[in-house]
Amino acid sequence: MILPAAVCPPGTVDITNASITAGSDAGLTYTYWTDAAATSLLSNPGAIAASGTYYIKATNASGCEQIKPVKVTLNNPPAVVMAGSTIICSGSKAVITVTLTGTAPFRFSYSDGVKTYNVGPISSANYQLTVSPGSNTTYTISSLADAYCSATGNLSSATITVVSAITAVRYSTITADANTSTQINARSLAGNNTYLWAPPVGLDAYNTINPVFKHNKTTEYLITITSEQGCNVTDTLLVKIKPPDAESPVEDIIAPKAWTPNGDGQNDLLRPKLINIRELKYFRIFNRWGELVYESNSSVEGWNGIYKGKPQVMDTYTWTAEGIGASGAVIKRSGNSVLLR
Repeated sequence: MILPAAVCPPGTVDITNASITAGSDAGLTYTYWTDAAATSLLSNPGAIAASGTYYIKATNASGCEQIKPVKVTLNNPPAVVMAGSTIICSGSKAVITVTLTGTAPFRFSYSDGVKTYNVGPISSANYQLTVSPGSNTTYTISSLADAYCSATGNLSSATITVVSAITAVRYSTITADANTSTQINARSLAGNNTYLWAPPVGLDAYNTINPVFKHNKTTEYLITITSEQGCNVTDTLLVKIKPPDAESPVEDIIAPKAWTPNGDGQNDLLRPKLINIRELKYFRIFNRWGELVYESNSSVEGWNGIYKGKPQVMDTYTWTAEGIGASGAVIKRSGNSVLLR
């Protein structure tokens, strides 16, 4: 008995074909079964679609019988799975791993939506596909063949998302005093990013978005920002040290040591004098018991020594003040002044 040739789905095997029983005695009658005892009749001997062992019973004219097994093989079609880098930076390459199931050698065709490419023969069950898409692209394997069978259709696909490149920028130059703490900042981009400042000199930290600069030399920093996807952009910031002769203007709040609220038009009010202060937040006066007897945010007005409608006694009073200097710095001052009558 001759074994039937293996086929690939959707093909089937016909064990009623005369070639299977070639060489047998003439005049035999054949029936087909699923078991060796010939108790379960095979319903489709001419189109078997599953691998297995089947049985042919031959009966001659005298009623003598003989049962022989027939092994039917349907090869499994090859299969493929694509996996790998899903998000890349613009200008980068992606590696897609193609895992093949079947019997080598393999051949397959894949498309990027524009062109179709053929790969093979491949002797390994794993193949790496290196691609460089310029935009979001889906790669699809549409046909696959191994040593025995083939398959077509949308067999497997992988989509590569391309993150657009970020344009590098140069920040506005910052001028700082030598060896004075100055806050500097990189720009904030969407997502969870990391920062690297180079050179790291003069900074309290080189891997943060907002280090503090304290140095005595003008320094240009390269700030490499790395996105969640691993994309890099390098910005630039120049921090210049003020020349030694460039002195900052004095910013201060002062008040007289004494005042005489006697109505003579001379030194009748206790009020602050502002030196390069652009905004007075408050000017407050307290008596020796800590009571607030006067408050204003005007440097023109002042206290005439009257509290709750009564002239206050001669004594030492404490004042406090806060303002914003011309440079933007917060200026806080306090002192004592004597009320004289």
